[in-house]
Amino acid sequence: MKKLAIKRAEVQTGVRCPYCDHLAMIRKYGKWLCPKCQKTSVSAHIPALLDFFLLIKPSITNAECRKFLHLDFRYQAQNILNTIPSLKKVGKNRGTIYYYVGFQK
Repeated sequence: MKKLAIKRAEVQTGVRCPYCDHLAMIRKYGKWLCPKCQKTSVSAHIPALLDFFLLIKPSITNAECRKFLHLDFRYQAQNILNTIPSLKKVGKNRGTIYYYVGFQK
């Protein structure tokens, strides 16, 4: 795979709405809400996290997840990361790192 010369600051962060393509959906009550079209999604974070793993690095911490997805609370990021089957959890508590291991059948 060819490595691109993309700087981390150039990568747009946030969750993109799958309906209207608006960037920066808001996490409310376990769903992503688009402030532009008002539609909701439970899995809109998946493409954003895949972008993170492909463009930035193959692992993520809770703090990095919160910053990248624009989340306010650590438990939101923990819940999201723990429910993705293609992530391998290594470590405990503040030292937990989630590694992307690809799609599983």
